[in-house]
Amino acid sequence: MGQILGNMLRLAGTGATDVLKFDSAPPDVGFLGVRLNLTVPVNNAGAGYTGLQTDLVAFLKRMLSVVVLEEGPVGQRMNVWNAADGNDLRTLHRIHYQNEIICSFFGPQTGGQIGAGASNLTATIFCPFVPPPFYKGARRLPGTTQVRQMVLRVVEGAGNPIPGQATITRNGLATIEVEFVTMPGPDQWSPVLSIQRESSPRRDATGPDGLTLIAWVPDSAASGSALTAFTINVLDGGPWIKVTDLQIVSRVWRMWQDEMVDQGATVNDINDEHTVVHFLPFGADLDLQPHGALRFEEAKSDLSPVNLRFAYLPARTPARAKAEAKTSALAAGGSVLLTQQPAGEDADPGLATTLPARVFTPSDARFTTKPGLLASAGSDVVTVSIPSRFTSAIAQQAKDAAKDGSAVARDVARRGSKVVVLAIPGTTNTKGDWVGDVADMAAKALGS
Repeated sequence: MGQILGNMLRLAGTGATDVLKFDSAPPDVGFLGVRLNLTVPVNNAGAGYTGLQTDLVAFLKRMLSVVVLEEGPVGQRMNVWNAADGNDLRTLHRIHYQNEIICSFFGPQTGGQIGAGASNLTATIFCPFVPPPFYKGARRLPGTTQVRQMVLRVVEGAGNPIPGQATITRNGLATIEVEFVTMPGPDQWSPVLSIQRESSPRRDATGPDGLTLIAWVPDSAASGSALTAFTINVLDGGPWIKVTDLQIVSRVWRMWQDEMVDQGATVNDINDEHTVVHFLPFGADLDLQPHGALRFEEAKSDLSPVNLRFAYLPARTPARAKAEAKTSALAAGGSVLLTQQPAGEDADPGLATTLPARVFTPSDARFTTKPGLLASAGSDVVTVSIPSRFTSAIAQQAKDAAKDGSAVARDVARRGSKVVVLAIPGTTNTKGDWVGDVADMAAKALGS
């Protein structure tokens, strides 16, 4: 379902900037992402022109030269799209839908000609907040409180709308209609699918902390890439974990086509513009994937420098979790409980850092029955709340373990504490260690 609600950005020409706050985001829904509907009035002083794929790329980089989506609670803001451009967002669209964007002058959906005289160049890009559907990411929908903190900023570049086409010039104000794409969902905070740019003068580059879904070398098609061989590792649970042995570009490309491309159609394959170096396979269970910073290393110096894009889910920190609780309390105008579903027994130790955190108010019975972070409007204090039924059960397990003395009894007691702690946002890092003051408060409440 799409909801527009009068959200519009306007760009007047070279260097123009416009900002849109998402504080009008609709209530009582989860957000799959936003759809950007770009319209640029032009005048073509020459003959009719049929656009090429290179024209589409140049058009998006020109009109959406810098796109920043700022997200997060008060005091813990981050840029979800970190100085991305329009083609970065198009790449996310192509990954998510396994298809090209809708464009008035290029693509299988329209592919129309830019006629002589006045006309509009249009492009529609879906920008997902959640992992693509083949990763089963629907439970990670950001909720209303989170999305209402978001701010979108767009900067227009310089030159003609389609660089290289001198006869096609601007003929008025460019507009970007921003449409919320939603479905029924609870109010919750969830890591938003983010783009991180990394550039390294060395043979290696390390991405951000969290869960990397896909990494690629931008603006270099796999078929002509200078990259030969490389390895991928993840810093998870202490030492670097090897994700792949020595890889070559053509092998990853074939795997990508097998897993992610519909019948080998090139229009669905981002390797026609970029070189994919890492991705989670189709249908991967995100709960089981190693969390942490992803590290790319060339076998030899093929790229200079190493430029990468990472599409990832950022890890929640203790400070971020507390700020989410306080911001939710301010939005609710009262007390809230922030809690998350504990990870399963087989889940990666870092999973808790990328799970959604639900917001409950006192009117919901779960406010008093679930462990979590407790915050109140007007107060800077955030506390850990653990219902007595949990603390009593864990105390009994610890007593039984001490009396029994067996490893099995001690393990049962540890598991009970772990389940409770993992339901409290911000208690662990991507290694699975209990860290920070939130974990200290939880341990104290549990008497451990």
